Amino acid sequence: MRANVDGEGGCHDECRDCAGTVVLLLVCAAVSAQAPATGGSRSSGINPANFDRIVRPQDDFYRFANGEWLRTTRIPDDRATYGPFVALADASQMALRQIVEEAASGTAAPGPIEQMVGDYYASYMDSVTVEQRGLSPLREAIDRIAAVNDRAGVADAAFS
Repeated sequence: MRANVDGEGGCHDECRDCAGTVVLLLVCAAVSAQAPATGGSRSSGINPANFDRIVRPQDDFYRFANGEWLRTTRIPDDRATYGPFVALADASQMALRQIVEEAASGTAAPGPIEQMVGDYYASYMDSVTVEQRGLSPLREAIDRIAAVNDRAGVADAAFS
């Protein structure tokens, strides 16, 4: 994809995706640094409430194991598919959002990681400033890339 150097559209979405990844990594670091070791038992992940007891397992094990879930679960309008892994991903996203928003609000436990996460998220959400600044923070890098005339220049631009 060619970056739009005029500051209109272009790489803003890619920058936003990259920023989201960085926030995710910072939050994971913060959570793992504070998470106590747990030594409890783990569940199997099998939920008997999803069983369809009308279907015999030897006739159709998939329907037996998932029949009730298939009958009662509604696929959200914004999804093409839905299942336990999507539900888990959605719950993780909500938990991450709460952690990051708490860090950004200043109510998180004091510490350098929480401060970094909160500041980074607040700057990411400040779309007015992002739009005002456009690509100006990247102008030097864009100019370096634009000055590349040959293969040797690619390495010079990448590592300078």
